[in-house]
Amino acid sequence: MVRQEREAVQTPEVLTWATLRIRWPSGLVMLVLLLAFFAIIGSPAKAVEELPTYQSEIEEDDHPGFYLGCSLECALTWSMSASSSLEPAGELTYGADNVSDGRLDTCWAEGVPGNGIGQWIQFKIQDHPDRKTEAPLWGLHIINGYIKSTQLWQANSRVQQFRMELNEKPICYIDLADTPKFQRVYFSHVMVKAGDRIRLVITGVYPGNTYDDTCVTIIRPMGAH
Repeated sequence: MVRQEREAVQTPEVLTWATLRIRWPSGLVMLVLLLAFFAIIGSPAKAVEELPTYQSEIEEDDHPGFYLGCSLECALTWSMSASSSLEPAGELTYGADNVSDGRLDTCWAEGVPGNGIGQWIQFKIQDHPDRKTEAPLWGLHIINGYIKSTQLWQANSRVQQFRMELNEKPICYIDLADTPKFQRVYFSHVMVKAGDRIRLVITGVYPGNTYDDTCVTIIRPMGAH
């Protein structure tokens, strides 16, 4: 038995706008949406703004002139808050106010599981009749970690990097050294006034050898003049 196969004669297809619309409707819609998206925001590289990064300077003196220079407090007052704080242990507290109390035996410790990436501490500028209405902020004085003792400093995590925000708008990154010594960081000044919120978001940590809690002993905004 002879098997006969019928060969189909194919006529070249003429592509028209109608056939294209039928064949590629989803592709055309996607193309139009992508073109509209990039027309609004520009290229992907431009859509993400690159923030400047400032490196802290370490004060080698064991007893630094912590109150030298002009604190922002010379011109403005503020209240403190944080995204989380470690629960008190008896009379020991770990709230945000501790970074402004000038003491070396207290600290702010974030209070979420893990190392605290994404947690923040915030200075909210308050209106005060005896202070200025606005002032420049151009630096921070910081003592990183919990320096009540060498053992506690090593046991708990320390901040490796903050992202600084003004009214939730990112301004810069601040890289800190892993040291219990006093640190200074200076950046391009910004004007702040009553109602403004200066927020420091933890974006990197130095792990402690015992606990995940990330701690900071002192944060002092610098500026005023």
